[in-house]
Amino acid sequence: MHLVFVLNVARRWQIATAAGDERRARAFGETLEEIARQGAVFASAGSEPRQDLIRNDWDALGMRASGSHSVSFEDVRLPLSALRGGFPIGDAVEYMERNLAAGLFHAVAALGIAESAQASVAAALARRDELDAHAQMLVAESLVDLSASRAVFSRAAALIDEHHERNPGSRGTAQELTRLFAEAQSAKLFTGETAVRIVDHALALSGGAGYLNGSPLARAYRDVRALPFMHPLGANRAYTFLGQLAAGREPNLH
Repeated sequence: MHLVFVLNVARRWQIATAAGDERRARAFGETLEEIARQGAVFASAGSEPRQDLIRNDWDALGMRASGSHSVSFEDVRLPLSALRGGFPIGDAVEYMERNLAAGLFHAVAALGIAESAQASVAAALARRDELDAHAQMLVAESLVDLSASRAVFSRAAALIDEHHERNPGSRGTAQELTRLFAEAQSAKLFTGETAVRIVDHALALSGGAGYLNGSPLARAYRDVRALPFMHPLGANRAYTFLGQLAAGREPNLH
């Protein structure tokens, strides 16, 4: 999920290099070199532990190992020159370009949780002497959901990779970016819904042991439900965006 920062830096470097913009290419290249050669770590004040900026108010159902605590900054003034690599507020095309793959990073985290839950319950089912028809149906449905989610995710990721290969020196057209952003959001929504269903099935198949608070399935049950709230976009906004696009309207990200 957090690799999206490096992905964006690499993409900015690729565009600057292809366009012959030596100043920007050198700046982005130096950042990448710091990461690769010097082991530089880029952290934020939002969820890193042991920071005195964090309000320590994250008390959510899941994601207890990371958190998204509130952070307050007061009387912080920056010169305009300190703001680099941004884009004007309200520029939907720039926003989509910068966040093409971000939704997929969140989606694949949920998919990984679902895969783990499915694997753990499948191992337990293999040890049972008998397997009733309902249990077979649930585990079969989960296998189908996993296959579909992997395929949808892979297609969206491949489309973004192909777009970058076709456009090494530019971001592409607004129409291309809107279509790609829609593909990623569709994959995020689909993966999120199927991942929740897979974990629910795993919990049902596990029996009472999975309901204990210390069970890995109990944690999976909580954590997998975070995806619909993850940006970009949250599920409600994503459905609005996709619905507007499907109806032939100008999609609105606000």
